[in-house]
Amino acid sequence: MEDIKTNFIRNNSLLYIFTTVVVSVIIIFSINTIYAEENDKKPLDLWENNSLLSKDEDKKKELNSVSTNNIINSEEEIDQSKINVSNLDSIGIYDESNGGFSIGVWKNSNFDQIEYLLNKVPPDSRNTVLKNLINKSLLTISNPPVQKNKNKKIFFDLKIAYLEKAANYNEIEKLFSLIPEDDLNDDLLNKYITSKLINGDYKSICRLDSQISEGKFKLEINSFCKAMSNNLPALDLMISLLIEEDIADKDLLYIYYSYINQTEIDLKRIKNLDIKKINLISNLGIDFSEYIDENSPLELQLFFIYSKLKAEDKKVVLAENLLSTSTLESSVLGDLYKQYFTGSNLNTSVDYLNMESSMKKRVGIYNLIRSTSDQSKLPKLLSLYVDEMGSQKLLLNSANLVYDKAKIITPKQSYKNDVLPICVILLINNDTEKCKEWLDALTFDKDSKEIIKKIKFYLFLKNGDDQIKSSVLNNAENYVSLESLDDIDKNIIAKFFSLRQENQFLEFWRSKNDMIRTSGITINIKLIEYLNQIKDISVGEAILLSSIIYGNNNEHSKDVYALFSIIKTLEVINPSFTDEFLFEYFANNLI
Repeated sequence: MEDIKTNFIRNNSLLYIFTTVVVSVIIIFSINTIYAEENDKKPLDLWENNSLLSKDEDKKKELNSVSTNNIINSEEEIDQSKINVSNLDSIGIYDESNGGFSIGVWKNSNFDQIEYLLNKVPPDSRNTVLKNLINKSLLTISNPPVQKNKNKKIFFDLKIAYLEKAANYNEIEKLFSLIPEDDLNDDLLNKYITSKLINGDYKSICRLDSQISEGKFKLEINSFCKAMSNNLPALDLMISLLIEEDIADKDLLYIYYSYINQTEIDLKRIKNLDIKKINLISNLGIDFSEYIDENSPLELQLFFIYSKLKAEDKKVVLAENLLSTSTLESSVLGDLYKQYFTGSNLNTSVDYLNMESSMKKRVGIYNLIRSTSDQSKLPKLLSLYVDEMGSQKLLLNSANLVYDKAKIITPKQSYKNDVLPICVILLINNDTEKCKEWLDALTFDKDSKEIIKKIKFYLFLKNGDDQIKSSVLNNAENYVSLESLDDIDKNIIAKFFSLRQENQFLEFWRSKNDMIRTSGITINIKLIEYLNQIKDISVGEAILLSSIIYGNNNEHSKDVYALFSIIKTLEVINPSFTDEFLFEYFANNLI
């Protein structure tokens, strides 16, 4: 009986264990099957629901990554170990579709060398074409130069640094609008702030509060905004915080206390005048013009020019200088010219041509052009305008101020002596058709052959039609023999045509050349050789070198050796750049 009982218990136990095992296996199998089916649909992503990035941020990062990778991998393979790549490097305004360069504009260039050259480029160059080419090369969406050594800097840093040095704040604002919010930092924000404060636009600055990181910079901006908006109780608190944090600028504190206590500011006490301080001073209606001159930082000069202070001689001279370097809009100078005679009538009987001050001469001629309705007087006045503005390297950036007057003149043979400068004004404004009307008007005048020849030359440089191009190229020898040209200009024209056709002008080079010297400055031969070897392999680098060789003064621009090298370089990069360069040269120095 005991054995039966024992066997029964044993058998039931075994059955229970077996049943439990079978059920467990079935459950586990079912779970695995379901999991496997789900896994076939979508792989398990541990970060899917726990990502530190939002979906929008993920998408932005993905797009930035794709953009950067596309740029890096196109045209050439770049060793990633040799380059510090940032999303900011892919930001640009231009590409080949809107007048920019290819993405390989910095191909074969070394990062450190480009940084060195950018520091050597004269920010006050008076050559509009070269300066525009530098801007376009830097603002083209492109591969960055290769970094052979690890460097914390990125190519974007070099771009911004140059634009700031050259006071190209319009371009800085354009780039700023393209920067993803995640990539903004206080240094970039500060440059943007400067661009706004040049025009006294402090309200735009004060709306940036949420984008500025906590700390010294934010406290400085907040205190500035409180002062500008005359929120004195809040400013008082800010002053306490600045002192408590021991980050207070003594000059700023002095200005802030004058706001709080409503005391007069003695400008002589301010040692370091900057764009924020001058905004604060101007906000109180204080005349600061005595403390601004041609040696002041460019942003302060611009602020002074944009200010409502009277357009005295200093303001006009500074504006002309900045327009010659393409740092100022032409309309600003036009307004200053108009304001110059405010309070007194323009005396039409004054001989502005013989005035002692060349600046007053230009102001007078401009206002006479604007005020006259007599077509017969306009040709001579426009001719004077071209001569005066060209001599100051202002013509290319100011021809639009008188274009409306030039285009309304009816072409007549009787104006033939002033046709060339009129045509130059028209062509700067890309009005080739009106210039051709003048050409047609002179066709039957036997005494106008030389003038016709000269007009065709300018039309040739401004991409005239095939007939004009053929006419000029087939008669190239006639241009190097023009009696009105000096030896320097003849050499330049001969060199230009030798690049455009097989005729090397051997007889011209053999002829007597009376130049004792080309200029008072000798170009560094190493720079020339450097340029000659780099122009075929690195477009951006060649443009920087060309600008350095050209320099920033009139003497330099008359060095034939330098000009030859620049012309040859531009011809390799793009013949249209050569045309633009020579058009500017001969617009400022009429043939």
